[in-house]
Amino acid sequence: MAATMPEYGLEQEFWDWDGLVYNDEQLKREKHRPKPVILGSLPRSRPGAGHFYRKSIRDEIMVKLLNPDPETGLFQPGRVILTGLPGSGRTEMVSEILERAAWFFSGGILYADLNLSLKAIWQEWDRRRISRGQTLRDIEGVIAQRKGRWLLVAENVQDGKRFQPILPSDDLWVLATAYGISALQPLGWEQDVFPLQSLTDQETTLWIRSRLGEQWGKPHDKEKARELRHLIEGLPMAVAILAALVRSRGWRKVFDAINDPQRAVSYIRYGSRQETPTSSLAKAIDMAFQTLTADEKNALREIAMYPPGHSVPDEIFHHLNNAYQDVVDSLVEKGLLNRFENPRWRKTVLRLHRLVALYARESLPVDKGKLLARMMDFSAFLHVSLPEGPIQRDEIFDRLYAQRKMLSFADEFWRQLGEDAAAGRFEPTPDVVVQLNASVRTCATLTWINSGAQAALLLLETIRQMPFITCFPEMDLAEPETRSLWADVLFALGNTDRVDRNGQKVLELVHPHFFEIGQIARAGDVAGLLVICPPLLTERQAEPPIWQSLWMQQSLRMLFRRLWRQQRYGDLQLLIERAMPFFIAFPWRAGLEAHWWDFKSTLGARGQLAAEQKLIILQEYERKFQEALGEIDHPYTALGEVLLHSAPREGAIIKLREMAIELKRMSQVRAETEAYHLINDLSAGRLIIQPAHSCEPPAPELLATFDRCQGKLNDFLARNTQGNHIA
Repeated sequence: MAATMPEYGLEQEFWDWDGLVYNDEQLKREKHRPKPVILGSLPRSRPGAGHFYRKSIRDEIMVKLLNPDPETGLFQPGRVILTGLPGSGRTEMVSEILERAAWFFSGGILYADLNLSLKAIWQEWDRRRISRGQTLRDIEGVIAQRKGRWLLVAENVQDGKRFQPILPSDDLWVLATAYGISALQPLGWEQDVFPLQSLTDQETTLWIRSRLGEQWGKPHDKEKARELRHLIEGLPMAVAILAALVRSRGWRKVFDAINDPQRAVSYIRYGSRQETPTSSLAKAIDMAFQTLTADEKNALREIAMYPPGHSVPDEIFHHLNNAYQDVVDSLVEKGLLNRFENPRWRKTVLRLHRLVALYARESLPVDKGKLLARMMDFSAFLHVSLPEGPIQRDEIFDRLYAQRKMLSFADEFWRQLGEDAAAGRFEPTPDVVVQLNASVRTCATLTWINSGAQAALLLLETIRQMPFITCFPEMDLAEPETRSLWADVLFALGNTDRVDRNGQKVLELVHPHFFEIGQIARAGDVAGLLVICPPLLTERQAEPPIWQSLWMQQSLRMLFRRLWRQQRYGDLQLLIERAMPFFIAFPWRAGLEAHWWDFKSTLGARGQLAAEQKLIILQEYERKFQEALGEIDHPYTALGEVLLHSAPREGAIIKLREMAIELKRMSQVRAETEAYHLINDLSAGRLIIQPAHSCEPPAPELLATFDRCQGKLNDFLARNTQGNHIA
């Protein structure tokens, strides 16, 4: 056996078997077990409060998953897919298994929630700073070399075809949950299904008895527990909820409510027929909702605003846990909120079951003050993530990643607010709109920074059409600062003909500073821009520094385009060389575009040979940017490769047209626009691609102007860096 397992050996196999026969307490005390690397936001490693452990079923699943060879005893990759009715406890069973057997997977654990997009899953796996495998290719290589055992945990498998792309290897163990067998047929995994059976009479009795505590012991409690189990079909989630109701209201009221033929069950929209709960579980949730206090309704409704089934974001959890500790405890006790302990991260995780979240969204009114407070929590976090000045380059992409995650939660908030307003559950008063505007501006600014002006305009336009906005006169966001930001975005896109409902032109709403430096940039006046920008950056202004920097970056892009069209490649190279530190000092998309312009200016000024190295730098920056945001797909690198490797000119034009169509399909608006710019430049003869080229040097007066302004620019770049150098 040792000869067939070079990475483990016979001794390791003995250790593993020894660990599997430990009891739970022995395993917890064992200090020498390896701790696996976890890729993905695995929110739970220990089942929550009030969970009923089903050890016999867990051990049966573990044997099937670990899959020891019946003759040699050597472990080999196994698969288990847990299925069952909604509320049957699949997620909790996954937690039980991981708590018991996580140490067995000494290589690592890949966690994927299939309610997320595949792009988000790749990103979750790639962002962990670990020594073993930062990307899927690395993971596949490690698994292929038999360096440790790897487990893939996949929840909510709904379509096997969609699941296929995230399977890194056949040589890993798989633990998954699914609504039914049909989702597994494309993978051929039907034989690996493990249906979670309903609770037995004995299990139901033990669970209810443990929850009732001193209240248990009356003559007929055991028979009542058995009767309750049959009424609710033995679903663990229903048992947890109804056991709490029995504890607070008594057996008689619970039975009367369940057997009441007039009780109406809320109509909830579900993702699929398999996801629809049984009538007994629906009744149990309805009954629990009838016992909620006003504070519990508010807290539950706020938590339900986040993507159903996902853990509450840390930033919001701490506020809820501190401000509403008693409310959170009560919701956990009532079986409506899961609280998981994660010893590895030394933190507690709150998670609302998808069914409960859907019920809360449909049946509970929106508390405007509390709800907007959560929105302001997002704004506060996003503001904190904005730099006051230049930061270390190592922090750029981590900061981008954090902003992207919070923006995704904010997007869910806006969508849900729109639905609630349409259903008449949310009607903000004018004073609430002040808070809404602050949140709108924060989200729009960060979207502009991370995803470009077009994405920011889409966000603003979407929010402008929501019912809780359009109920005001002017059909607008009701605050001058927000209208000005909207106009700035339009100005950045060159859409200056746009007018709002009152007939005010965009140029009348654009911030004066942005208009001033934008007009200078569009005129191609490098010296004028250099004269006005350093004071704008270094002097204290009433506007937030982030807006000043956005205006600067947008104006520089306008100037780059103007110099390019005038074929002033020498001036362009000088400007990019001096401005590059400013671009890369902030966690913004503008840094990516600056690298693209660095490549283009080198190509125009010095030719293909000199531009090859710039393309390598661009590709590396683009790769890091995609890791952080997960939405780039390397369009600039692809455009650069066409310019370097396509000949003659007609061949490059044909390929660029093909790429423009593909970029449009991928909604890469800025890259698509750039492809058409290149086509026009090649067709008009403004861009002549040669292996090597020599252009006019930069104008002497431009060099002199730069020298006069360089001190102030350096002061700005050095501000708030605390001695850290920007690469």
